[in-house]
Amino acid sequence: ASALPPGRTLTSTSRQFIVSSSIHRSLTPGITQGNSPTNIVQLTPGRLVLVADRVKTMFLRQLHAPDNWHGGIRLHLEPGNGRTSLKRTRYADGWQYYATLPENIRTIDLVRLLTDLLLAEMTERYSHREIEAPLWLRVGLAETIQRNAGPGLFAPLGARRLFEGELPDPYRGTRVVLLKKQPLAYTDLSLPTRAQLAGTNWDLYRASSHLFTQQLLSRRNGPTEMRAFIRQLQNFKNSQFAFLKSFQLTDLSTAKKTSLLDVEKWWTVASMHFRSRDRRNNLSLIHISEPTRRTPISYAGFCLKK
Repeated sequence: ASALPPGRTLTSTSRQFIVSSSIHRSLTPGITQGNSPTNIVQLTPGRLVLVADRVKTMFLRQLHAPDNWHGGIRLHLEPGNGRTSLKRTRYADGWQYYATLPENIRTIDLVRLLTDLLLAEMTERYSHREIEAPLWLRVGLAETIQRNAGPGLFAPLGARRLFEGELPDPYRGTRVVLLKKQPLAYTDLSLPTRAQLAGTNWDLYRASSHLFTQQLLSRRNGPTEMRAFIRQLQNFKNSQFAFLKSFQLTDLSTAKKTSLLDVEKWWTVASMHFRSRDRRNNLSLIHISEPTRRTPISYAGFCLKK
């Protein structure tokens, strides 16, 4: 909770993050919880450097990726409730990334910023030009990381976490949205319109991106295919071509390349299965038809009827 002296920086344990600050006062007691009702946390250099490494750990864990980072990331804290900004610079030895963020920030906004930085570094690690990762991947991966990290993302170093009852639902929020509305198609996730990203439509895009990303990572070779997809982005101007080259969503026995139609078929089946089940993998009451609720016929009655 202490302030950082002027001109001093903090370096994370992974050595990838360097934190500086324009805030020269200590953290106000009483608003340090990461699970506050407003979902807004107050950052200090010490807290930010700790959270950045925790997000990175979850990022690498989701992708089953080694920690082979090349580009350093500098984070600068400013007082108030301003907006975040991100820029990158190419040097002879590789890329360097810079981000400015306010001391008071929503949890999901912080996780999205750190995820964007980590994705940019991984995508551009062996490239000489800027590469924009698709929005669905940036949004979906950030949602996955935040839900898997839970309240422990802002817990003090070495603090124990105790869970009573059921573990938190990793699809909390997403499940509610997608039970009311059909998820967006893959084409809409890849090339969304302004209307699909505005107002209440953003909730549907966020939920669809979260489920789409999580379903891909849950496949047998999902993390490996996702890493290949991230590496392939530098070879295509359209991320859909990199997707088709990296993910095998057809039957391997057919030796057929994945097409956009195959992607839409796979996504339709995956989303229908998700919407027909609750968090315990039981059939959702919303999708149980009236005849299914009736008492089944006994075996003897079935034989006599036949």
